[in-house]
Amino acid sequence: MAHRQYRDEKDVVWQVWDIHPMEVERQLRADEKRAVTERSPETRMRMAVSGELVGGWLCFESSRERRRLWPIPTGWEYLSDAELTLLGSSAVSAPERKPRSDQGGQRR
Repeated sequence: MAHRQYRDEKDVVWQVWDIHPMEVERQLRADEKRAVTERSPETRMRMAVSGELVGGWLCFESSRERRRLWPIPTGWEYLSDAELTLLGSSAVSAPERKPRSDQGGQRR
């Protein structure tokens, strides 16, 4: 996973990285095999994404908001800060993250 940081024209600092759902799912499966848990065997760890995101996306995150851009532009990690700013401005607002919980709905 590549990662970049840049500052936009409003002096907002953005973190940018690429998300590849298939790679995340493979890692989750590997972690699940290594982990000793109390979950039932029927529980499967998957990264559920909508159709347009299956091929991956760029995540743009600042202290104020998160955005997604898909498909991932080839060579995005080598773009200038100005070019990343343009991409970020065309990205779509990402939904709020839901808190993760363990069994029984209790948070860790």
